[in-house]
Amino acid sequence: MIVGVSSVFHGAPVVVPGAFAHYTPWGYNRQGELNAENADTRHGGLEAADRRARPTRCLPSAEMSRVRLVAVAAMAVTAVAITAWVVRDGRRDADTSPRRADGRARSVLAAAARPRGARPRAIPGAPVRPRGPAGRWERRAEAAQAVLVREYANARGGGGWPGLFRLRAPAKLRDRLALRYWWQAQALDTLVDVQERAPTPHNLARIRALVRGVRATNHGGLTNDYYDDMGWMALALLRADAVGAGTAPAARRLWTVIRASWNDAYGGGVPWRRQQPAYKNVPANGPAAILAARLYRRDGRAEDLKWAQRIVAWMHATLVDTDTHVVWDGVNRRGDGRVDRRWLFTYTHGVVLGADLELHAITGDPALLARARRTAGAALDRLAPGGVLHDEGPGDGALFKGILARYLAGLDDPHARTVLRASGEAAWAARDRAGRFGTSWRTAPRDGSELSAHLSGTMLLERLAALERA
Repeated sequence: MIVGVSSVFHGAPVVVPGAFAHYTPWGYNRQGELNAENADTRHGGLEAADRRARPTRCLPSAEMSRVRLVAVAAMAVTAVAITAWVVRDGRRDADTSPRRADGRARSVLAAAARPRGARPRAIPGAPVRPRGPAGRWERRAEAAQAVLVREYANARGGGGWPGLFRLRAPAKLRDRLALRYWWQAQALDTLVDVQERAPTPHNLARIRALVRGVRATNHGGLTNDYYDDMGWMALALLRADAVGAGTAPAARRLWTVIRASWNDAYGGGVPWRRQQPAYKNVPANGPAAILAARLYRRDGRAEDLKWAQRIVAWMHATLVDTDTHVVWDGVNRRGDGRVDRRWLFTYTHGVVLGADLELHAITGDPALLARARRTAGAALDRLAPGGVLHDEGPGDGALFKGILARYLAGLDDPHARTVLRASGEAAWAARDRAGRFGTSWRTAPRDGSELSAHLSGTMLLERLAALERA
């Protein structure tokens, strides 16, 4: 419990529920712009808490001064205690100090430039490669991961919550303190890529620290008002569990929340967020379908498979063009019942083909594989000019093509593999001097880069490394 700052200085002190209410970020829309309309309702801002808890009796001015001093002292003591707890936990599970991160980054970047087959010196604390020389894409993936840690990971004493990633590099204070929940979910997925490729206790500790950081800055839990956010997080948690993080129960709990949101508006579907139960879109339903299918493969519960099939059937009936196989974004976004046919994004195609591939792996139905190929073709024909996945802008949009790359790599298709490799070559050549990826995989970023953009490029390289190993 923390005393609300605005109330201390403008009336009687108010205790705001949730120890980290003042750290919770404002809502952001799909384009990454500030969504002030939902700031209070989505994250329970201080003003809303102030209205709920403000006492009706005013204190004398002298007593009020004493109360203010006590409140400020209480805030300071609480902040020190929380910081001490986090630092202690961080020391045990993840060393993200700038000096060590910089050392690992420099070593791995140098490794990426070595000729194939050269044997590097051991890097203290770095992932251990499997036997045999690393391939070109693996060396590049390691370099991108090293830049992710060096440039974006919150370090002890550097501001921000240990375990989480900053939203931009170079970072301002806001970039260090804001959460951006679904970006952290994609960062978790990317850390799991490393642990699958080259498992180490160090990286497993980093995975666990990220999950703790999300909980701490999200009112102590993993749920929020956005069903697509929770779907991305649950997918990452389920993968993290497979590498030893023990996070499957959390993924199952998120799935229970997502599943309960299904309603009959527009024939079914999972809503985008709690406040718009009749707005359904692919970003909420695609991850939900993939999650349900993977839970079935893990736990064998028939109801999970039925849900995956139900969600996939609804998406194809409502938001996929039967003639062109283009995936539309959503229906009823503005409350008018219209389908967003002009919103064509790489990641919507990615999760639809990903869901079909998951069901094909379970059922063996060749029609599902053929449908996934058609979805991939529709995306690549329209969203990969010149054979390289295109720029979808900053903010959330910078993550979209990395998500398509993740699921497209699971499709055994020569054209898809050609586009992925061409995109990888272009992105690698277009990094800035610090090794960061930008929103475009053809042009180097200027004046730094957002976490979303670097994650997208790193996901691409990790998928290419996985294909190389296969």
